[in-house]
Amino acid sequence: MSLFLVSSNLKTMRILYFLLILFISVSSHAQIKFKTPDLAINYKAERNYSSYSGKLEDALDSVFNSIAAVSNIRGFSAALTLPNGNVWKKASGTATDVPTVTQLTTDHLIGMGSVTKSFTAAALLKLVDEGKAKLTDTIGSYMPTFKNINPKITIKQILNHTSGVSDYLNENASFGDLINANPDSIWSVDTILTYFVKTKNFNPGASWSYSNTNYLLAGKILEAIEQKPWYTVVREKISIPLGLNHTYAYPFESIGNEPFSHVFLDVDENGKSEDLNSINYPIEGLFSAASSAGNLVTTAEDLNTFMVGVLNGSFFTPAMYTEIYKNYAPSSAGLRYGLGFMSLSISQNLKNYGHNGYIIHQAISNYLPTKKIALTVMQNDGAEFDPAVGAKSYDLYVMYIELLETYLKNEFLSSVDRLVISAPFDIKSNVVSTNLELVSDRDLSKDLFIITSQNGHIVRTTTLDQNQINVSNLNDGLYFITSKNMTYPFVKMD
Repeated sequence: MSLFLVSSNLKTMRILYFLLILFISVSSHAQIKFKTPDLAINYKAERNYSSYSGKLEDALDSVFNSIAAVSNIRGFSAALTLPNGNVWKKASGTATDVPTVTQLTTDHLIGMGSVTKSFTAAALLKLVDEGKAKLTDTIGSYMPTFKNINPKITIKQILNHTSGVSDYLNENASFGDLINANPDSIWSVDTILTYFVKTKNFNPGASWSYSNTNYLLAGKILEAIEQKPWYTVVREKISIPLGLNHTYAYPFESIGNEPFSHVFLDVDENGKSEDLNSINYPIEGLFSAASSAGNLVTTAEDLNTFMVGVLNGSFFTPAMYTEIYKNYAPSSAGLRYGLGFMSLSISQNLKNYGHNGYIIHQAISNYLPTKKIALTVMQNDGAEFDPAVGAKSYDLYVMYIELLETYLKNEFLSSVDRLVISAPFDIKSNVVSTNLELVSDRDLSKDLFIITSQNGHIVRTTTLDQNQINVSNLNDGLYFITSKNMTYPFVKMD
């Protein structure tokens, strides 16, 4: 059933808007927001984190819970893979509103959006390693010529977005109109390449421009070489060797009995996203249109396994790793982009490689080689951080930054081998409206406590009044309370 028959004009306009930006992950809608001054000032942790005592897991749990508690995002799922291979993972929120309300778990599948590009690229790079193709091969060697697509473009140019090919979605609004008018239609890549790619943006190699079309072409090359669907090649070359048991090309592959989170979007602009199933909006057409540019669904843990598996130095040949880790072109989106992987500007200028994605479901996943960790955060909600809204709009990027900073400050802790330190105090609840209540097995009356905002500014230095601190005059948001080199996060929310 068409969306136009089951929703108001406002809902239709809202859905249509998002359809026009579905796979925009490196464009202004998503990736630039990760780099804007607003986000850096408000959430990029420039404060001096104090260490937690006890387990690293406790520190990560506390930060995750604090952000999830204040945010209106319907569901978060996160995973951190440690250098020893152990995995911390956590989920919160709602997976479905209809026909019944179910809670989101770390087992639920969520769309990764354009992180799919890293999988498609990895499969193609594996074929190059096997001698079945070369990065300098032209795409015309593997497929017929399509209008507005130069057959002399090379494999390398499609993988690093220097082909100049126009983006079939973000630069062609009429395609978004068609998806919205026919949301249950399953799209073929050949149809998209034939009818919905506009005139080139520049000559091959002359500049950089993110284009989903590049990765439809990459999928076509996988199919031409292996004579089977692109997602089958990804499964055989990537998923099976790495043990990715929860990663699927939706809707082309069956997910069996695995739980799949519904898609949430604030279609009536009331500040809370609705389950699209409640307005009978099918997502199969949307995911089919993404194809090898963005239709994979997975878990946060599987994404970490992928990032560690392909980027730890043993999956490809040394020569291929040289290609992967060099020539990260500075892009107009404020990041550096290589062969299917991007590099972000993050804390301590740490090297990192990964990708992010938006298909209403959202994901960000990175491997940090100097720390030998991988961190993924996913959300099942199309909402994004809005500085005007503040804490209630904390999204996956806020969660990612806070979890990463927490790990970096507490990485010496492990759940197996650690010093057991008696905590001088604890907080009774991470979410408060009036009084922040502290608990301890000793007298805290003479201790000094410092409360800092989430950007590191000291907002209060105080002692306790009957083991409580009145925080009613603080603005809603994320804060940290510190004493005796111990810090706990809490959320002030009326």
